[in-house]
Amino acid sequence: MFNTGQKSLCLVACIFALISCMPQTLPAPVSSTNTVSDQKTFTSTAVSSSSLQALDLTRTATFTAVPPGTVACSISNPFTVYAPALTASPDFLDVKNVPMRFVPAGDFIMGSEYDYLEKPTHTVYLDDYYIDKYEVTNGFYKACVDAGVCEPPSNISSFTRSYYFGNPGYDNYPVIFVDWNMAKTYCEWRSARLPTEAEWEKAARGTDGRSYPWGTCSIDHSYTDAIFEFGDLYDSKPVGNYEKGKSIYNVYDTMGSVSEWVNDWFAETYDPNSLSDPQGPESGLYRVVRGYSSDRNAVRVTNRIGYDPTEPIPYVGFRCASDGTSQLQASLTQVVYPPTPTKTPDPSDYTDQVGIPMRLIPAGSFVMGSDQGQEHEKPVHTVHLDAFYIDKYEVTNARYKTCVDAGVCPASKVTDLGSWLSYSKLPIFDDYPAAVDWEGAKTFCEWRGTQLPTEAQWEKAARGTDARTYPWGEGADCSKANFHDQNFACAGSPVQVGSFEDGKSVYGLYDMAGNLSEWVADWYSETYYQNSPSINPLGPDSGNLRVLRGGDYYSDALYLRSSARVWTMPDVTGYGFRCVKPAS
Repeated sequence: MFNTGQKSLCLVACIFALISCMPQTLPAPVSSTNTVSDQKTFTSTAVSSSSLQALDLTRTATFTAVPPGTVACSISNPFTVYAPALTASPDFLDVKNVPMRFVPAGDFIMGSEYDYLEKPTHTVYLDDYYIDKYEVTNGFYKACVDAGVCEPPSNISSFTRSYYFGNPGYDNYPVIFVDWNMAKTYCEWRSARLPTEAEWEKAARGTDGRSYPWGTCSIDHSYTDAIFEFGDLYDSKPVGNYEKGKSIYNVYDTMGSVSEWVNDWFAETYDPNSLSDPQGPESGLYRVVRGYSSDRNAVRVTNRIGYDPTEPIPYVGFRCASDGTSQLQASLTQVVYPPTPTKTPDPSDYTDQVGIPMRLIPAGSFVMGSDQGQEHEKPVHTVHLDAFYIDKYEVTNARYKTCVDAGVCPASKVTDLGSWLSYSKLPIFDDYPAAVDWEGAKTFCEWRGTQLPTEAQWEKAARGTDARTYPWGEGADCSKANFHDQNFACAGSPVQVGSFEDGKSVYGLYDMAGNLSEWVADWYSETYYQNSPSINPLGPDSGNLRVLRGGDYYSDALYLRSSARVWTMPDVTGYGFRCVKPAS
């Protein structure tokens, strides 16, 4: 499908390679194409599903002639006044403990003059109803599968992740590869239903005819992930990830992450006689999908598209709704949130001169090495270290880029990493770990007035003083780290730093296992532990290889162990790092 501009043939080959793990044919949607010749001239042409290629690339990348900053609200829908926020109202939990939001009865402005499928702008009345606060997640959908009611998704992968559904690390991400009927079954299992088009649009835009859920004409990556430039790769984000992007009713992710099935059959025009609780056509070939966003020109709450309801799609999810007077209402439980306690500053927290959070590792002894590991991890020995601070997270692309922009650090030589293209350049990877060589890591730390950790500092920070195997204790799975677990990859590529709350070390450090292996200061010696100093060891005086710790997204659990040691040439690029400084 070509929804907003012509796609490059070279991109087709790229995306086919990317989703080779998805053997099913993707459906051809029914939509319209907007050809942009300037900021004010648009032509719309109906597109027949039979005339389209089977593969829809619009969720992966797109190219448009619209200049940066030109958005739909400035040239189409006249109703863009920002309404004041509603008085705070409580969340409600349904019988399956899914949070829902209440949308009060009343009129709202539906449609826009932007595209013929969205015309005419008209006023619609809706009775009050409840709608899910978030898109249905993998975790909530799996509960229905485990209950024997719902069918599992047709594919457990996503665009860039080989193991997505059923992976605990992605339980809080939106479920995909469910067709319309599967979505309907899930909602009915919850004594709910799919929302109508009108309900979905009102929940997203409120009553003032805004083009975006957040109300203003501003749009950037702080509101939604549904903004694409040519060559971008796309995949879902955790639900509720964009606080600024929520609607006036505190409904999240109506723009971006994934598109959403709604209840209605698809028709190219709105019924002019259906202005009170419209239910859509009585029959049809396609069901409506909302929240469809292929570039900044399509990111608007009025955008409509139709899909074959029998086709599971890798970028379409859903959320559920319920009548305000239905049987479900009686079963809803109001969520009462306790007052936020005043947080006592943690003396272990420290922020360095460039604003990077660090954690204190107290002075004292710990057990280093392992008798169950490889030969170069032996013998187990006790080491005493002075107190030091170490970065709470792996250094990110954005942090590293500040040093590059300052003219101090060399730019990363990494282009593609895992499934990610332009990994070190695109802003969507700003919060992912920087991938550099040893010299780049050392230069960055020194620019901050810090240094790379020694092997001993790194290992104590990862395992604490109780000789645990992993930073969190014992046993490795995808809820704790990003690695390659037996026959599948947890993520298949690096992920945002700090993604694994359950994988923190005893000192509150994230990603000390998995994601990217980390450079340390030491030269590598296979026999160093046999004669190493017992107080503040610095490693061999010289060597040809540098040590890496922590394991990667492609490592198995053996290399996630806090005592595991790996080595490589210092000019090899593609590894992460963090920095330390003396506590004194």
